[in-house]
Amino acid sequence: MWALRRALGLLMDEQIPEKRSGHVAVVWDNVMFVWGGYYAETGSESIDYRHDSHIIWMYDLDCRKWSKEHIRGYVPPRLLATCYTCVNNCLIIFGGISQEDGDSNNVYCFDLKDRFWRKVRITGKPPSGRNKLSCCTFNNRIIYFAGYGPRPENIHINNGDFHRDLTAVYPDRGWNNHLFAFDLDDNCWVTLPNLGPKPSSRAAHACVAIGSKAYVFGGRHLDRRLNDMHMLCLHTFTWTTIVNQGVVPVGRSWHSMTYANHNTVFVFGGLNSDQNIFSDGWLYDVDKNVWTEIDMSVKHPRLWHSACIGAYLGEVVIFAGCENNIFLENPKHSNKLVTFNLQPKPLLRICLESLSEHQKQWSGKKEALPTSLYNKLSSMAGNGG
Repeated sequence: MWALRRALGLLMDEQIPEKRSGHVAVVWDNVMFVWGGYYAETGSESIDYRHDSHIIWMYDLDCRKWSKEHIRGYVPPRLLATCYTCVNNCLIIFGGISQEDGDSNNVYCFDLKDRFWRKVRITGKPPSGRNKLSCCTFNNRIIYFAGYGPRPENIHINNGDFHRDLTAVYPDRGWNNHLFAFDLDDNCWVTLPNLGPKPSSRAAHACVAIGSKAYVFGGRHLDRRLNDMHMLCLHTFTWTTIVNQGVVPVGRSWHSMTYANHNTVFVFGGLNSDQNIFSDGWLYDVDKNVWTEIDMSVKHPRLWHSACIGAYLGEVVIFAGCENNIFLENPKHSNKLVTFNLQPKPLLRICLESLSEHQKQWSGKKEALPTSLYNKLSSMAGNGG
């Protein structure tokens, strides 16, 4: 029932993004925008190289081709492990860690239509700098949860727990379970109630909103990688711990969790407590509280990758990430693109894909099709309309 296919649109003479992990990727107007990340140059000494923050890569989900653009504006530093979302025609990033300034609590906005960056000035008590946190959007707010970074000071939001990392090179760094929001209407930080049985402090977890509920799964807490599921009511900001039933995924961090449909999320990849990397995929039904593992015909081990809803609901696009244990001397970063079809492809999409492969049958017959369909076909056939 579950179909897995590799995206086949990468031509040999086509530019493609460099290998990377810890990057940002969102889909807007059927184009996947990719920013940042890093890879390790191996040799006598392993060197971490962070990608140019002025460059945005774009993958057209219709014609399946890559392009890139050098972006102007107030460009962010080369951040890793930043938290990101797509809202109001913008890519908004918060947090992350840079080599120059350490943990960030800044917000940057990339206008996806006009293609420029700006730094967002926000009023109110700010959160502390952090990385590997999660977020979702609801009622024109971006709700942020948890992360890893320095202990919050008195000037920072502090409505939860902080657990110090005793193995950290730098002192007083650790995991938290703070809950706060960036209000896009009032352009201010909001400290949220954070009620009920809060999830333990964590980082490198995943969060997805379905309706007025957000679901948080997994992540790292101290030396453990978790497989617990929690639900947050986005009206009252009250947590509920979900008791897993039946077969459940192994605890993990650096995985992805993606909206699949009105009652299902898709979990893919990650790293467990023994530092084994996963290539498994799971569907979680939020109504029935049931996990179902997908039968993978081809294995694609991945962690710290990106996962986006594709050209239609039920398609998930996985890009890049690390294909082995990222803590090894020679981590194997990827620039591969993999797509999952989690439900039957829409009939319109099937027809468009079939017609795009037989361009001679309809090219030049613009009057025979609605303008929107003709332009879509032209884009998918790669001739720009």
